[in-house]
Amino acid sequence: MNLQNFLVPYIISNVFSLALIFVCARWFKAGKIVWSVIFVAAGAFNIFTAFTSPHIYVEAYGPSAVLPFYRDFIYGAFSRYTALYVTLIGVGQITTAGLLLLSHRTFRLGILGGILFLLAIAPLGLGSAFPCTLLMAVSLVLLWRKGQSGEKPAF
Repeated sequence: MNLQNFLVPYIISNVFSLALIFVCARWFKAGKIVWSVIFVAAGAFNIFTAFTSPHIYVEAYGPSAVLPFYRDFIYGAFSRYTALYVTLIGVGQITTAGLLLLSHRTFRLGILGGILFLLAIAPLGLGSAFPCTLLMAVSLVLLWRKGQSGEKPAF
């Protein structure tokens, strides 16, 4: 995988993550809704793709993994049980969106889960549109802080 083949999606992902920072810093409610949509869409896409074309994940993320531990895992256990791993990731993404982020009581747990997930996929390098995932994690931190401030949502 090289940047030339993925330049447009790479740029779009990183510009989107910058826009997400702006939204989450400014509008608490809009940030929650956008993040919920992102997690539901990503989870649904991952579950669907896990059953229809699981090999894509190994082909896309194996070569782009920056850390040897990640590469070894992708070409090892992950390659043998790709559909299972990706389905579990998808379920986790949907859970983060629907059950955790949207509920007042579990909002912080959803934010924490989202941040940990984004940091965990950052070492996939180009496969995760790095530094997109770090920027997205920043947007979740800003959303958390916006929610903690107690101010009335502007949106």
